[in-house]
This record gives sequence, structure tokens and C-alpha cells, in this order.
Amino acid sequence: MIEAASERLWDLLPRDATLTKTISGFEFTEGPVFSRRGYLLFSDVGRQRIHKWERGKLTTYREKSNEANGLTFDHQGRLLACEGGARRVTRTEKDGSITVLASEGLQGPNDLVY
Repeated sequence: MIEAASERLWDLLPRDATLTKTISGFEFTEGPVFSRRGYLLFSDVGRQRIHKWERGKLTTYREKSNEANGLTFDHQGRLLACEGGARRVTRTEKDGSITVLASEGLQGPNDLVY
């Protein structure tokens, strides 16, 4: 049974909908972003990983993510990440290398929008 904090939820879901937990075991998840290519990325902040969920399978997209939380994609499909632990915003290039986009003066960036 789903309990709704707002009746507006039922504009999105049927009242008899059921929820299914697909995966668990994370420390603290953040920053979900869905790719136009059909997969979901999200961070497990405490474990320093960015995960990829695609077609029912979980893989690690990036290790040592510096407590990445907020995620988005740029117009070329490259991942942008707020790395709270490193106090910076980065871009993951197509070859997997990391480019620092901003760092000076940041105090734990959390979210971003492209």
C-alpha cells in the first residue's frame, strides 16, 4: 500500500499501484540523472562511487568519486558532477578522464543543472 502525502500523487500513479524494490545495499544515494541513451546514473556518496543502472543490471560507472552527489549531463552527453569531498565540479570526458570545471571558492557543491 502506498501512502500519499499529497493527493496529487494519484495524478501520476494509479491508487492500486505497487512498488518493487529493485536493489539495495547502498550507504547514501544522491544525484540521480537519466541518460537519453537509456540508463540511470546515481551516486553512493559515502562509498565514493557513481553507479549505472541499465536494463536491470547495476555496474560501477566511476570509483573514487570524491563524494560526488549532484549529477547532470552536458549537451554532448558528458557527465558533470559536484564532488563535495574535493570541493569541485568535474566533467567526465568520453575517454573516462576527469576535467575540473570549477574548484576555487567552492564549499562542498551539491547540485547542478546544465
